[in-house]
Amino acid sequence: MLKAVLQNKYFNLAWLIFGCAYFTWFGFLKNPNEYTASMIGLEYFWAFKFWGVIQSIALALNITYMYRRYGHKSRFGAAYVSLGAVFIIVNVIIPSTEDMGLQLVAHWGTALLFAGAIIAATSLVMLRRAKHSRRMLVTLVLFYAIMASMITLLIVLGKSGTIENIPLWTVYLTLFLLNYTGLYRECLPEAQK
Repeated sequence: MLKAVLQNKYFNLAWLIFGCAYFTWFGFLKNPNEYTASMIGLEYFWAFKFWGVIQSIALALNITYMYRRYGHKSRFGAAYVSLGAVFIIVNVIIPSTEDMGLQLVAHWGTALLFAGAIIAATSLVMLRRAKHSRRMLVTLVLFYAIMASMITLLIVLGKSGTIENIPLWTVYLTLFLLNYTGLYRECLPEAQK
């Protein structure tokens, strides 16, 4: 019963929409050009904790759904999904601070490790299927280009909630396109077409 629910397309789509909506709503509790999610979390403590749990669940469900949909089996992918979930939970447990010290390094470190794990987990299917599909290749190139642009903007402009949100919005959009549209039908196993 639980396995059937976890594999249900509409259950996973609902979590994808809820995760993206909550993430976006939370990011606009304060001006995202001035405040990052962590800074907002200092004022909205429980909403930030909830933010971490929701992102963990929504992304883990949808990345594993993507793996099943495309017949992708990867120990690395499963490890990245699990580590991403752990890193985001640890990140929301360790609050941000203005003082440069171990707490701030741990907070930033877990945020970066979460982003890296989720980006890696999401891109594995695209990497494997890109050689068989021009659309998948274009999506993969755009995915990495957006991530590289975000890193560049972060370095050039400094911390900003808007810049911080770009990678997660990109992951949510990519998961939606891969999981819930027919754009990449040629990449699906025969049973899924």
